Amino acid sequence: MKDARNLPLIVETLAKPEDVNPLWNGISRHSGQATGVCEGELLVSLCGGATRRWSAGAYGWTWGGACYIRYLFVPKEMRGLGLGTRIMGEIER
Repeated sequence: MKDARNLPLIVETLAKPEDVNPLWNGISRHSGQATGVCEGELLVSLCGGATRRWSAGAYGWTWGGACYIRYLFVPKEMRGLGLGTRIMGEIER
């Protein structure tokens, strides 16, 4: 690329997966080439019901034998019941 200073630049508050995927893929590709570690994956653990209206869960990724949890949410009315522990247990497994 000759000069990136004149490329359009936006800040998006409603990004779609297809907007974010090229970033994730680029980071994964770069990290794999730099380290030789290429087995990372996105992960999501969701809890809700048969209607697939999720009320609690976690989002993160694995890479290089480690796991990073970006978000873990349990609604106030469901806290104190061990649900967060169950979600994290599934991720660890």
